[in-house]
Amino acid sequence: MMASLLLFGACSIGAILGTETKHRWLLKLCKPLVIVALLMLLGLPPSGFFAWCVALGLLFSMGGDIALISDKERPFLIGLALFLIAHFFYTAAFLSRAQFSATTASVAAASIAASTSMVRLLWPHIGSKLKAPVIAYALT
Repeated sequence: MMASLLLFGACSIGAILGTETKHRWLLKLCKPLVIVALLMLLGLPPSGFFAWCVALGLLFSMGGDIALISDKERPFLIGLALFLIAHFFYTAAFLSRAQFSATTASVAAASIAASTSMVRLLWPHIGSKLKAPVIAYALT
């Protein structure tokens, strides 16, 4: 477990440095390894519905991260779609363990408000081709 935490920390720092210093090779190397470290922390192979959903969510998130390394529109759309699929897996995982209460409802309402605010803030800057995918992503 300690090795996974060290890998996670080192690769997180590497991905941030790669982004900030424009060393794309460092970003391309480290960004996917952050997810590999998280998968190692989760435990492989996953055990049970929750762990499988989280593992699949992480794999789709890794694909989304890799796609977003590019600054072109097509990889952006692919990354958005991969993150959308990841969100469905995360939602399934957490709903399988959720205990519904007033607190849960409050957190859900706050999440919806934050998502709506972010879309409203970004809306004027989103190209017409990207508006539908951004809304679909925000709804999850």
